[in-house]
Amino acid sequence: GGIPLQIQDGKNGFLVDVGDIEATARVIASILSDGKMAKKMGAASVRIVERAFTLQKGVEKHLILFGDVIAFKNRFHRLRYLHPDNLKGIITDLDRTITDKPAKHNLDLSDYNMRLLDSLRQLNIDLFLATGRPLEYVKALCEKMPLWRCVIAENGSVLYFTRTKKIIAVDTGAMEKARSILRKNPFPGIIFGKVIISIPRKYELPARQLLSEIIEDVRFITNVDEVMILPIGVDKGAGVRMALQYLAIDIDKTLVIGEGENDIDMFLNPGFKIALANANTQLKKLADEVTSEPSSRGVLSVISQLLARKDRTKE
Repeated sequence: GGIPLQIQDGKNGFLVDVGDIEATARVIASILSDGKMAKKMGAASVRIVERAFTLQKGVEKHLILFGDVIAFKNRFHRLRYLHPDNLKGIITDLDRTITDKPAKHNLDLSDYNMRLLDSLRQLNIDLFLATGRPLEYVKALCEKMPLWRCVIAENGSVLYFTRTKKIIAVDTGAMEKARSILRKNPFPGIIFGKVIISIPRKYELPARQLLSEIIEDVRFITNVDEVMILPIGVDKGAGVRMALQYLAIDIDKTLVIGEGENDIDMFLNPGFKIALANANTQLKKLADEVTSEPSSRGVLSVISQLLARKDRTKE
């Protein structure tokens, strides 16, 4: 039943047999008489809920089940049956997706797989880049590589439309305060974007302590070895939806390719989802397909299949 799933005996509560009044009274009395234990159990319950019982976790589990049913029922729900003419947009992550390792902050173009970028261009489909990178990096990248119609930057908090140079940012008073506090108390390796704050993962706890008064009004998102601080309700999935709605592109007719933990929100959107071989385990469960190759080689294998189909149509 549900109770043994939620309660770990002795850790965040006590389990007693049905009808055992004496045992029930005994454990209630022990909790009421030991404030330190009660506080410890309460904190343990919050961690368990955040790990396994949030709304997002419930949505993820249902989507995984839904995806498994579709795959079982419909053998045509596969990449090999997906034709590029039916796609209105392709959305990819950047680091460890377009690149094989995190690209340098000095915009070293040798980090990028140019063959892959040429293949993407040949598809003649609107391309979208979704990344945690700050706006200034994204703008410089698009100057050197005019490839994407829109970049969902700073993990969804900033949209940059490359043709018009239009910028839409989702910022809050809490984020302004967070940037102010952390600028006065910076950690090594901290990066400030237009909205986002990125810190090395090892500094998450001290950052939370510094932001304790606004901790309920900001969101911490982990991605490999970094933690991003964002406004509540902002993520890559929301940024993608906003960008596609602004451009009047049907989200059902998009292909999403990703690998990171911060790509999970994009995989909760409609569309065909592909996780790379090096992807986060949860992302693979949400994906319609998983590539056999990691990073840029995995993306290139997907694009090559689409290009081959496009060429056959021309013939």
